[in-house]
Amino acid sequence: MCRYALLTPETYPRWTGPVQDGIRHLMMSVNMEPDQWQLGKTKVFIKSPESLFLLEELRERKYDAYARRIQKAWRRHRSDQYYQTLKERGN
Repeated sequence: MCRYALLTPETYPRWTGPVQDGIRHLMMSVNMEPDQWQLGKTKVFIKSPESLFLLEELRERKYDAYARRIQKAWRRHRSDQYYQTLKERGN
């Protein structure tokens, strides 16, 4: 559950219900057909490699979006610092 939990806001950062329900919710939210996966006692079995690649691609996109957001905030912070030093030098 924790590897792909960040794909939906309901399961990330914390899922409060049973793990099996969380997995079902996650699979429905990525539009994966029920015949493409099977729930075991402790694992989820993905039947086709394409379905696994879909989950990995969605996960990578999510991480990429987080990295871009962090980079944007950092660049904004650095530019604010730069303009603040220019302003202090000008006075």
